[in-house]
Amino acid sequence: MKELLKDFDNAKIIIWTKDKMLFGKVTNGEMEFQSGISTLNKDEILEFRAFDEVKELYFWGDNSRLYEFKGDEINSTTIMLGKVVDCENGWSKVDDGRGGKFYLPLERQKDNEIIIEKYDIIGYHEDTNQAYIKGYAIKEIR
Repeated sequence: MKELLKDFDNAKIIIWTKDKMLFGKVTNGEMEFQSGISTLNKDEILEFRAFDEVKELYFWGDNSRLYEFKGDEINSTTIMLGKVVDCENGWSKVDDGRGGKFYLPLERQKDNEIIIEKYDIIGYHEDTNQAYIKGYAIKEIR
């Protein structure tokens, strides 16, 4: 994993497993989580995204891709459910209002909304040249 993350220092990460979703950051090529998780078995990970404002590393199962933002994507934002309830040492604790609590690797004031900025990746049908959204890449959580 360290080899994959070597060019993603200070990037944020999102990991989906069978029973949880983890938010973290990359420091010196290592994943860092507020919750104290030190290692994850690759078999536990269903989907993984490491991203900064320039590129995203995305992998699921045995497939992966590196996507560099080109500027021709469709920019969209999503407001995450929940509000910041506490912030310390660069980690914001978020309560989703439905029983879920998690930490995000950013400094936020109480009651702020969390915004996920993403790019929809455009593809074109070969026969008709009709555009469609073939995926997305996360650019930033703020």
